Amino acid sequence: MNIDKGKVVRIAIIALFSLSIMIAGQLIYTRYSVEKSLINTLTQRPDIVKAELIKAPDKLWVFVELKNVDSILDAWNEINSISKRHLRGQMFSITILGNPNSLVEELYNNQIQYDLYEAIQTGNYSNMRESLDETEAAEGVTIKVFIDTERLYMHLQHGEHYLYKILERA
Repeated sequence: MNIDKGKVVRIAIIALFSLSIMIAGQLIYTRYSVEKSLINTLTQRPDIVKAELIKAPDKLWVFVELKNVDSILDAWNEINSISKRHLRGQMFSITILGNPNSLVEELYNNQIQYDLYEAIQTGNYSNMRESLDETEAAEGVTIKVFIDTERLYMHLQHGEHYLYKILERA
């Protein structure tokens, strides 16, 4: 049996070219259809200022800047649901951004986070609420905390400035 090396080379080149086109098509589809669709769906929500998707080697990061909302729990659940629907099984993490000022950030970093993490570790959410009530009275801020089976959601507000934190309840 005589094999024409020229034919084999042409077939190999055509196969590689076809494979390259299929891979490029898949990348374009993922980038422009799935990811852009997620961002467009999120930014259509009235409570979202902007949304961004960043690829990391092991997962996608969904960054969402929220307006001042009444329930961070409801907003997070909706953002998570939309992200799951669009990303179809891909690993992703959501980061919620607010509009903090230095007072809000310092208050969270130097005081409130300790109350939240202590409550998560001990399960004593009543003491956390009492401590947060004292902070609200002393600092003139509003602190809303929502809890579900997986996370603790905190919304800290001072005037037009606000900070959101979502903490896993391991």
